[in-house]
Amino acid sequence: MPKPNAAATFTDTELDVMDELYFIKPYSQLAQEVSLGAEELNQALWSLIQKGFVRTASLQDGQPHQLPTNEAELMACNLLATKEGLLALHSA
Repeated sequence: MPKPNAAATFTDTELDVMDELYFIKPYSQLAQEVSLGAEELNQALWSLIQKGFVRTASLQDGQPHQLPTNEAELMACNLLATKEGLLALHSA
């Protein structure tokens, strides 16, 4: 039985975001590096967080932080792709 295409797990926007999150990155830096409006970026991030493919993290030690509960908290986060997210991104 063939493997499902991992790209089908991601929208094009989510793929763009995942490509930027191999290392811990502040939201503000991510927003500058992707060509997306704030609403589109936030929707992609919420989706990826809910799927377990992106998490928040400390820039100092990489430890997880509490998940954001609103847009303001999301925009104050440092973000990182999870191992599960990277595996889904790169599986064929």
